[in-house]
Amino acid sequence: MNNEQESRLTLTFIVGVNENGENIIRRKALANVKGDATDQELIALAEALVSLQAYPLAEATRTNHYSLM
Repeated sequence: MNNEQESRLTLTFIVGVNENGENIIRRKALANVKGDATDQELIALAEALVSLQAYPLAEATRTNHYSLM
């Protein structure tokens, strides 16, 4: 039986471009997000946090952690 324990929200930002023209990225992770938070709630949280950042958002991801036993 899987019991969801927690989620992690990771925001990936583009902070510049290297000499090869590739994006330089940095990640900020929020651990211990409630596992029962909906995707829409996490999107709203991500949008609120991104509005406070100096760099553009490249990606927002959710990682769920489950207890197997």
